Amino acid sequence: MAGKSRRWDIVAIGLVAVVAIFLRTYRPGIWNANWDELNIMFWAQRIARYGDWIWVSNNWVGWGVGWNPITRHSAVSNYTVALPYLFTGNPLVIRAYVGLLGALSIILTTDAVRRPAGRWPALVAGMMFAVSIATNEATRRVINSNLALFWIGLWVWTA
Repeated sequence: MAGKSRRWDIVAIGLVAVVAIFLRTYRPGIWNANWDELNIMFWAQRIARYGDWIWVSNNWVGWGVGWNPITRHSAVSNYTVALPYLFTGNPLVIRAYVGLLGALSIILTTDAVRRPAGRWPALVAGMMFAVSIATNEATRRVINSNLALFWIGLWVWTA
């Protein structure tokens, strides 16, 4: 009986995974790029292609006169995005990669909910998160908050 229960858990998480992956990778170029997104992609490409390592921040914000370095973001976002730049320079592939990371965070969160709450609450929570319009629109962009979802989901899953 335990094997049948475990198979059902895998099927439920697999269903959430298919829905989340499809909705987050379908038409990745539907939104225009903004400054934050281009900035992360720029530094990630410099890391992957030219070996320009950064240590403190990935964000240079201009305030009217000149450019001021603002260390309000970690460089982990740049290193996370640099991985697909080793293979391609297409920004749509980078957006699909971020969508896959968002889908993976949903899968990790669904499994984390399954452990204390059970199969059905995990399936409902995972599907609600997977089909949410706000999260689908947000995870198509390469910005720090979307990249943090994967690392937070991994942290919750390992807890």
